[in-house]
Amino acid sequence: MSPVLCYPTFLRKPNQQFVHIFTAPAKPSEAVLFEAGGVATLLKFADKLGLIDLINKIVPGNERGPSIGHYIVLAAINRALDPVSKLQIGDWYQDTVLQRLWGFPSSAFTSQSYWNHMDLIVNLALLTTKDFQIPLFHTYKGNIPDVAFFPEVAQELLRRRSAIFGHSKEATLVFDKGNLSDETLEKMLYDNIHFVAGVKAERIPDIFSVPIDKFREIAAIPGSAFYETVVEICGKSCRAVVSYSESFFTQQLASLTASMTKCEAKLRELQKSLLASALGKKKGKRSTKSEIVLIYLRLK
Repeated sequence: MSPVLCYPTFLRKPNQQFVHIFTAPAKPSEAVLFEAGGVATLLKFADKLGLIDLINKIVPGNERGPSIGHYIVLAAINRALDPVSKLQIGDWYQDTVLQRLWGFPSSAFTSQSYWNHMDLIVNLALLTTKDFQIPLFHTYKGNIPDVAFFPEVAQELLRRRSAIFGHSKEATLVFDKGNLSDETLEKMLYDNIHFVAGVKAERIPDIFSVPIDKFREIAAIPGSAFYETVVEICGKSCRAVVSYSESFFTQQLASLTASMTKCEAKLRELQKSLLASALGKKKGKRSTKSEIVLIYLRLK
């Protein structure tokens, strides 16, 4: 059964108790969809830990606008629910309950705003193994992108590991695709370093076009399946595995649908603006093209 919103109306006659009459609201002209449950749950955990205040005590920032704690907690919640780039995180924030709870405009969370605050933050790289419980770590400036500094950090952490355990060819690095540039990938392949990492779809597009009926189910994870094969990258043979999750697909489809709806609304607004300008001063082609590109980037 779907929930129905009811609005109470209170009637009272002299010397009588209140009578509650529930009336249904008028049919809305439009609906606004936003992420609430997952975001609110994670924010509750963060608030219970006092995470934002804790971060701000250690790394104080500007008094106006979002604090560094807000930036980090927003990024963490986004990564847990629906990871997007820093270019898109402002739009994602606008479509969540966070904007109502925090009260900051989405323009406060642009990618440039993130980078402007990163010079106060220190990045932490960790190397852990299943047989050595104490992680090896390396710190570096927070405004250096991971992908640019990863080769140097990886080599340093491997050197420290070798100093403790001795040289071993069995070491396997596990990291996400945000650390993997073309240069890093080629270097690791030709240095014969074992690794497990995510790769972008355009790097090995053929495996992503395999029909779903070719996938094998994962018995331990209901609703999940995988397909594996050997591919050639930079002249080296690599084992590639692509996975499918029914729940993740459903979430991504809902997110894509919401983004498309938002972009369609933006395009309609642009169309109205262009029609209006046709009656007066015409808008430059470059300006119109730029607006369309920005709308397209929000969809990606």
